Amino acid sequence: MKEKNGWLRIGGYRVAEVIFFLLIAFYFSGGLPFLPESWNAVFNTTPKIYRKLFVYVAAAAVILGLVLFEWARWDKEIGTRSFLIRVIETWESASMFWITGFFVLFGFWWTASGLLRHAALQTSFDMAIFTQAIWNTTQGDWFYSSIKGGICLLGDHFAPLLAVFALPYRAWPEPGLLLAIQAFAVASCVFPLARIVRKSGQSPSWAVLFCLAFVLSLPVRNAVRFDFHPEVAAMPFLFWTFVFLEERKTLQASFFLAIALMAKENIATIAFAFGLYATFFMSSPKPTSSVGDAECQARQRVFLNPVRLWGIGWMVFSVVYFFTIIHVLIPKLSGAPYAYLDGNFTSWLQAGWGPFIKHVLRPDTFEYLVKIYGPLAFSSIFAPAPFILSLPTLAQNILSRNEMTRSIFFQYTATLTPFVLISSVMALAKLRFFRRYAAYLILLTAVLMSGGSEVYPMRRQWISITPHTKQVRAVLRAIPSEFSLRTHEFYAPHAANRKELHIYENNHLKEGGSWKARHADYVVIDSALLKEHYASEKQILLKSGYGLSLEEDGLAIFRRMNAAIPSKKVAL
Repeated sequence: MKEKNGWLRIGGYRVAEVIFFLLIAFYFSGGLPFLPESWNAVFNTTPKIYRKLFVYVAAAAVILGLVLFEWARWDKEIGTRSFLIRVIETWESASMFWITGFFVLFGFWWTASGLLRHAALQTSFDMAIFTQAIWNTTQGDWFYSSIKGGICLLGDHFAPLLAVFALPYRAWPEPGLLLAIQAFAVASCVFPLARIVRKSGQSPSWAVLFCLAFVLSLPVRNAVRFDFHPEVAAMPFLFWTFVFLEERKTLQASFFLAIALMAKENIATIAFAFGLYATFFMSSPKPTSSVGDAECQARQRVFLNPVRLWGIGWMVFSVVYFFTIIHVLIPKLSGAPYAYLDGNFTSWLQAGWGPFIKHVLRPDTFEYLVKIYGPLAFSSIFAPAPFILSLPTLAQNILSRNEMTRSIFFQYTATLTPFVLISSVMALAKLRFFRRYAAYLILLTAVLMSGGSEVYPMRRQWISITPHTKQVRAVLRAIPSEFSLRTHEFYAPHAANRKELHIYENNHLKEGGSWKARHADYVVIDSALLKEHYASEKQILLKSGYGLSLEEDGLAIFRRMNAAIPSKKVAL
């Protein structure tokens, strides 16, 4: 009887374990191999139902997995036979295998997702801006951007790191290359993150857990899936800066922080936070084999120890750098004052405390904080020292009048997320009791707030690639780069390899409404985007000196009457 009960117990565990792995497969595959096509048709029209389903599936998988793990821990007979236990044990014995696997898997997965989004004509304004500036750099017109009004793009956002991307882009001038570089750059963050976890004194299993939380993070996935941005690709440099700073390797830390600083001018505020962190929270040298505790204490009493000197230096440099960039270089390069302070952050000085507090204490502020810190169970706030590194970007996103900065669906979380992870790691490193249950909580919140599988947007993008979208891409590619072009925001990234490119929907006098834009050699418009305005826009173009070259399936190409004939045929 006892033997029979044992087999029933083991059999029940096996069945539950199979269900668990099926739930995992269902989650990561987007349910495609499991659901009938009729269900997928319903999900296409009501994506909210699909997302809710995946929340329930994720919750069921995590809860069942934790129950099975605890069951196997308490029942030694089951523990020796549990496949789940064997998998978890490899987190400890083969953590680098898992971490490298995350890098390879999610690097390719995010690349595929980004390329599908691009092929579905869903990359937009920013993708066109950066792609054109990089292409122009390869042609010797350094950072030139016709989309931003014919200026050097460094006069908009100071991102000289774009020149680095011009090197591979010259060899393979495809916008998709930038998306692939961005995807693998972000995926590579698992390596410095794992090193931070191990240096904090935590086991390899914790390194795998935090890396899993990183690749599942919705702010991370959304940022890398969105248009190419240099600050997103710079995420690993922020991680490596922290790694080398913690190891007191100030030269290497400066190197990586300087590279990150080249991605966007506002990273200077993060550099200042790094200096603050090093000056006030890292002033104690770590003992080494050649330096005892007594000598370390003596060095600590010296005001200018190397780490503190590094911190003070970077605080001073970041202030001077930021002031010089926004008040000297950007105005000189653009011919106009820095555009992202006046009417945005500095406007609060005129508005007063009332509107300022009302803006900060809006309900969506708290919703934003939940989306940022919730996936790690708000553990980040329990490590005040590294937590300050997240405050510059957090303050910018909340204080900005740009509503998109409070969203986790754009690039604005890119310089915030690394420090959310780092402060969580440092907080949990101090935890001495209930560590296993803390891991359960992190795993549960990370999965529950990860949204749907990456397969879901990829499937929707795949469906969006129609004969018409293929036709649009072919038409845009057929217009030679020596001719100027004006077209829709979502089409511009596919025609960005040219000096003069303008956005059709943009009527700003210095940009889409400029003389150059209104007299572009070619104009490509689509009735699918203009809808009821398509006929009237055609008439406006015909009356303003354009002739209709080709029109098919609602896609029209207009050529300016005195424009030269293209060197290769433009064919639909």
